[in-house]
Order: sequence, then structure tokens, then C-alpha cells
Amino acid sequence: MKKRNLVILLLVLVVVAGLGFAGFRLFGATALAEGYLYEEENLLLYAKVTQAEEIGVEITEWRVVTEKGIPVLKTREDAYKATVDEHQLTLQQDGEKKWSASVTKEELILHDPVTEGLAADSKWQASDPAGFESKRKALEERVQQQAEQKKKEQAIEEERVRIAEAGDKFKRLKADLQENSEYLDATQFSDETSVAENQLAHMQSLLEEVRMYAEQTSMNRMEFEVMQATVDSMKVIRDGAGTIQENIDRKKTGMVNLTEILESDVAELDKIWEQVISQLPDAKSQEEEYKKVKETVATAIAQAKERLAAGEQTVAKTKQDIEALYGNATAMLQQAKMKYQF
Repeated sequence: MKKRNLVILLLVLVVVAGLGFAGFRLFGATALAEGYLYEEENLLLYAKVTQAEEIGVEITEWRVVTEKGIPVLKTREDAYKATVDEHQLTLQQDGEKKWSASVTKEELILHDPVTEGLAADSKWQASDPAGFESKRKALEERVQQQAEQKKKEQAIEEERVRIAEAGDKFKRLKADLQENSEYLDATQFSDETSVAENQLAHMQSLLEEVRMYAEQTSMNRMEFEVMQATVDSMKVIRDGAGTIQENIDRKKTGMVNLTEILESDVAELDKIWEQVISQLPDAKSQEEEYKKVKETVATAIAQAKERLAAGEQTVAKTKQDIEALYGNATAMLQQAKMKYQF
């Protein structure tokens, strides 16, 4: 009977001891939990106690960082060799620096920080892997929600900036189109046509002088020389007609370049208008200005082309007439020279 009671008592002690040591491990005289958890708003650390050939501690880190304004969860793992002396725990990694700590089965106090931003004497609470996993999932869900919200906010801000930039560019293009249209309007050919017409009138006047001498019944040497000098003056005017054409060609080149710029800017204005029309608070008034500036450009280009065509036609006709007048004058001079043997 006593032997049976002794067996029962031993079984009871084994059960009680098993219950007492559940959830932690015994190293020497020190009881350790399965792991220890440290938690901040953007940092989660879990130290898992391992025992194979020797004691070890694996520390898993989950940290919230910001990349391009978006919260991101980064993780890393570090393994340490561990020695326990009473309640003093020493961690060492590859023979490098040592980290000291105080440990019980309820709490781990790291006197030396093992990661960036962790204060000295940080307190870690005993936790099993399931507790850590629950905390990790909660952190992951929170960061994911924050990231999604931040991405939405960034998308809204990017769209706002895009619209604002497009609006500013739209205004600049309108101003440029208006200014360049005015510059195109200022490109006139009246100076060239006026000079050409004056040259023609002068040539006609000089031809009359040549004709007066040619129609005389007699001519002395001095009169012939005056007639010849008059024809030479007509030649100078005829040669100067080419300079007028060069001026027109130069203005034409500038006009063509400016027209291409205007047409390109109008195409860009149309493109931007399609982007911003639905976002502009004053879309109606902006549309009126948009149509007005396009009409201004179209009118400026059309009128410039008309002026160019008219100017070229006038100068070409004048040049042709001047050439004919000079031809008549030289013919009269040659006849007088042969007639009077000068």
C-alpha cells in the first residue's frame, strides 16, 4: 500500500513539474520563455530561444520604413550564440561584439541595443510564437492600409499637380500665341513695295530724259555723255531692285518659321485643352479665350500669307518693269551712239 502511494505521489510531482515548466525552457538554474517580444509603433522584435548543441537566440525584426513617401515593412533576422549565468544573458555573433542582458522567464532586458533606434535597457515581454505572429499580422495589415491610403493621396496630389502644370502651360501657350500672332501681323512688306514703286517711278522719269535726247534731230558730245550718265543711273536703280527682293526673302523665311511655331503651339494647346477642360473651375470662360486665341492665330497666318503673296507679286512686277525700262534706255543709247558716231 505504501509503495503504491509513493508511485502515485511521484506521478503527481511529474505532472505538476510539467505544468510548471510549460512555455519556457530551463538552462541550468535559469528558466527562459520560448521567446520575448518588444513592440513600438513602427518596430516589432521577437527573440526566439533555441537549443541544439548550444543555446542560441534568433531575433526577428519587423520595421516600418518610408520609401518615396510610402510606408513599407522591412524584415531581417539575426542569430546569436547565448550564454546564461544565473539571470545574466550574454549574446555574441561570430566572435564580434557582445550584448549583455538580464533575463527571467517573464522578461528580457537588453542592456545593449541590438538594432538601430532601440534604447538601452529595453524591456521585452515573454511571448510564444503564436503571440508574436498575431502582432506581426496586425502590424502588416496596418502598414498595408496606410500604404494604400498614402498611394491614393499621392495619386490625388500628382493629378492635382499635373492639372496645375497643364493649366499653367495652357496660359503660357495662349500668351505666346497672342504675342507671336502680333509679331506676325507686324511683318509687313509695305516698305519693300513702296521702295520698288518709287524706283519704278524714278526709272520712268529717267527714261523720259533719255528719250528726250534720243528724239533730238542732232546731238553733241556733251549731250550724249549726259544721256549715257542717265542710263548709268538707271542701271544703279535696276541693280538695287535685287536688294529689295533679298529683304522680302529674309522676311519670308522669318514668317515661315514663325508660322510653323504658331501651328505647333496650337496643336499643343489643343492637346492640353483636352486634358484640363474637365478640371478647370472656369472652363466656360477659358473655352471662350481658347477659341479666340485660335481664331487670332488662324487670321494672323492667313493675312500674313496674303501680304507675302501680294508683296512678292508687286516687287516681281516692278522689277520686271524696271528691267524693261532699262532695256529701252540702253537701246536708245546704243542707237544714238551709232547714229552720231560717239
